[in-house]
Amino acid sequence: MRQGTKFREGWAHLQSLHLDVDIKSDTPSWTCDLVQLAPNLKKLSLASCSSDEGACLNVLALELHPLKELCLRSTYVTEAVLLRFLISSRPSLQALTLRSIYLDASLDASGSWRSVLKGLRDDFTQLKSISLLGIHRIGSTTHTPGGSSQRSRVFFTPLAQGAPIPGTQGEQFDLRIKELRQKPRVIAVSYKGHVKEALTMLKESVEYIEPHML
Repeated sequence: MRQGTKFREGWAHLQSLHLDVDIKSDTPSWTCDLVQLAPNLKKLSLASCSSDEGACLNVLALELHPLKELCLRSTYVTEAVLLRFLISSRPSLQALTLRSIYLDASLDASGSWRSVLKGLRDDFTQLKSISLLGIHRIGSTTHTPGGSSQRSRVFFTPLAQGAPIPGTQGEQFDLRIKELRQKPRVIAVSYKGHVKEALTMLKESVEYIEPHML
């Protein structure tokens, strides 16, 4: 009991946490506890590394203490759950990294990366840094037997290397470009600066491409 109390007292002073967990159906509760027992947490890196979609959604249902920096990796999420997960950090969040995120629109048909980016632009006014890599969308294909899900990868191909962001003083995105089927595609994008203007441009540049087209 005494050791547990000391752990809690020490953990309460934690300001930076990196959790890389293979989340199963029986692990979300302690993962949530570790985060919620750190009221002074400012930086969180959370990777679920799991194909258990339900477990991922359970973890992302936790209520965060206000963060300044968040890196979310390797997880399944709906648009509503993602934005709700971020909402407690709305007044404070300055840096956001989303990497290998699967946005499940089969559970929320209206969910899209365009509306996620719009929500970030409109509501997260303190953002100064954004980084996106390997993001996907899962949608139902109703024309297939059983309504199976179709995964699409998100690219930002309309962005051009070196092109200035409208509304800024000639600032540019940092792009990672890969040639797929003899066509250069923007597979990752990051930016520090006038994030509102950058998110507007990103929203307009979202391109969904199904795997068989690559």
